[in-house]
Amino acid sequence: MWEDCLIKVSKAVPEFKTSQNHCDTLPPPSLPLLEGGATSPLAGGTEGGRDSAQFGRFIFLELPNSGHSFELHGIYQRTKTYMGHVLILGATSDIAQALAYRYAQEGYNITLAARQVNRLDNLVSDITIRHQINVELAEFDALDFDSHAPFYDGLSSRPDVVICVFGYLGNQETAQADFAETKTIIDSNYTGAVSILNLVANEFERQKNGAIIGISSVAGDRGRGSNYMYGSAKAGFSAYLSGLRNRLAKSGVQVLTVKPGFVRTKMTQNLKLPPVITATPEQVANDIYRANRSGRSVLYTRWMWQFIMLIIRHIPEFVFKRLSL
Repeated sequence: MWEDCLIKVSKAVPEFKTSQNHCDTLPPPSLPLLEGGATSPLAGGTEGGRDSAQFGRFIFLELPNSGHSFELHGIYQRTKTYMGHVLILGATSDIAQALAYRYAQEGYNITLAARQVNRLDNLVSDITIRHQINVELAEFDALDFDSHAPFYDGLSSRPDVVICVFGYLGNQETAQADFAETKTIIDSNYTGAVSILNLVANEFERQKNGAIIGISSVAGDRGRGSNYMYGSAKAGFSAYLSGLRNRLAKSGVQVLTVKPGFVRTKMTQNLKLPPVITATPEQVANDIYRANRSGRSVLYTRWMWQFIMLIIRHIPEFVFKRLSL
């Protein structure tokens, strides 16, 4: 059954009853369904056919030999098959929110964990309305290590997938002069992630199931003078995820290391980034979802960063140290 859809009729079609807030009658399956117009940026793919209709789509129906057509706006999906539960740590970031929409679209229930979770109220409402799944909020501070065990034990829904998104770019020059900034960079990108993911790993190992996804960075592939504080923390996180993957493989637990390159977010909106190698948060989220479902171990996003970093890693040191990177 299609539920709670809003029909806008472009021409009077007596064969169908309509009301402002409810579809009393839906067209029979035999009618052709043509898809066009705009698609919501938060809706998913664009497969054709009746079953692909989603909230945010513009769907055009034509009555054969009648000369009539009308447009359906805001069709909700049918009740989805439950896919599991995803815990997103650091849920206020652009990538985290894109991930929430992507997994919700596929039928996953979501827990969004962050500091000041009240900032996510509108996001929760929108995801719930669009995708008809359960979304929970949980207060989480990556730098309050002592709170991690009570936080994880107190979750009302046990996760099947945990995505660690939080991090902190910091300021390289400040960190060089002030160890407090250095420590914040290290704790935000490494220590805090290790603290919470150790707890997740132990549970997933016992239950012999689950997926852990860590957002690292291409900056961790080789230290550069412009951001080696951040890069070294991400290098440590990538090494941690590699070892965790080796440990948990025998238990059937997936550990996915994600290495984004340039991503256009609120933090980078004033920077001139090369479009060809710059991803949107939605592209990153799609890549992560597909890598998770296919059982990948390491993901570079966008894909060309794997080859860019391969070249950078193989630049001889006597050449590399002369470069301004």
